[in-house]
Amino acid sequence: MDEIVDPLDVTDLLRQATANENEFAPLLICVRKGSIATPRGKPRTISIVQNSSTFARISWNAKGRVKSVLLCRSDLPQLSALIAHVKVPVRKKVLRTVLYTSREISGYVTVPGWIQIRPIEEVIADKTPTSYVQRNPRFYAFGLEVEYQGSRVRLIDSHRSQVAIETARALVAAFLNVPVFSPTSGWAHALVDGQVALVQLTSPAFHFNDDTTFSDVAGLDPCAHIGLDAYYNDVPRPKAKLEFPDLAKLYGAYQSLGPELALRFVRASANIFDAGDPSLKPGTALTSAVTAIECLIENDDQRCKTCDSHLGLTAAFKSFIAEHVDKTGALQATFDKLYPSRSRHVHGARHASVDEVLFTILPEDTATLQMISWIAAKRGIVNWLLATAKV
Repeated sequence: MDEIVDPLDVTDLLRQATANENEFAPLLICVRKGSIATPRGKPRTISIVQNSSTFARISWNAKGRVKSVLLCRSDLPQLSALIAHVKVPVRKKVLRTVLYTSREISGYVTVPGWIQIRPIEEVIADKTPTSYVQRNPRFYAFGLEVEYQGSRVRLIDSHRSQVAIETARALVAAFLNVPVFSPTSGWAHALVDGQVALVQLTSPAFHFNDDTTFSDVAGLDPCAHIGLDAYYNDVPRPKAKLEFPDLAKLYGAYQSLGPELALRFVRASANIFDAGDPSLKPGTALTSAVTAIECLIENDDQRCKTCDSHLGLTAAFKSFIAEHVDKTGALQATFDKLYPSRSRHVHGARHASVDEVLFTILPEDTATLQMISWIAAKRGIVNWLLATAKV
């Protein structure tokens, strides 16, 4: 790849066009219908090329923020025209997808300007016998509708829709007190027409209908929300209906965070979403749950309250648990097992499928710790949010 001809720094111009730095690359790609390439010997840098000719380049600093954006000067008129399109007000759109949980939803919840959750009838593939599915109602489907700001630039519109749905399902997974998941793509054996067959699994698609409003929920009752303390501290009753906290209040707290803290909270929520996948091995799910907490203590300059020395990550994890999960210390001995167990799985000293087959002679039950880690992460990140929010 060659160097940019007559490069011009357009960093400030792009920042005036959009506050989301992740939209810089799509905009530059649209300048010449280019593609992304990684130049050798230039870490944290991507090139935008057309026919192997570099016409733009983006560089990031060590903290992941855009440091500079260079563009071939002759492409400035086209970029300016694209930016003008991005700035034109466009109606908001609604995107739909399907999620699953272990609780049946009997009503709907709407948070104006963000999401609507409603019951749906699950679409069953024509090769899967209906009677077989109905005899095993372990999981229930519900519809998630997400509002997002569209754009006249198609690639920007696509990017915004993807970010909106990924962020919404991560936050919903963080806010609900039961695991939420989307079926994992892959292959599995299933009973089809009375015989075992190899079938391909797919995740629910995102549905684009250019709708501008949520679905009509006439005939459905709105779900009442439960106080946050009771919602997260009480154990859900077996076979209970899906219950909801005050999602509007939680979303408002999330919106009050600054950009960096909001991004870290979404990362934590995405790990909660990953940890709720019932197809995951216990060790993998435990790692995702513990990582959710790590997202919120990462890069914090935490110091010991007694001696003022810097805390290591393990000590910072314990400090987070004590502050946001177990203030009384009643379950400290149990929570203290989480980070070491996570480290053993991550660094190869343990694998639940190998070390805990049927019975284990070691004093560690990853399946139990998986459940405890999920509870700790769930309560921890929500309490962190409420304590950090500027509302």
